[in-house]
Amino acid sequence: MLRDGGETIGRFRVRKLMRELGLVSKQPGSHAYKQATLNDQVFRID
Repeated sequence: MLRDGGETIGRFRVRKLMRELGLVSKQPGSHAYKQATLNDQVFRID
């Protein structure tokens, strides 16, 4: 938004300004998938 308007601003200044204004970025969280685990059970097919 600022860059589109021709303004140059660094991330640390943005962080400071956001803190002063009480703004919090809304980023997507980590994915909801769980890592597959192996059971200790062994299934035997005869």
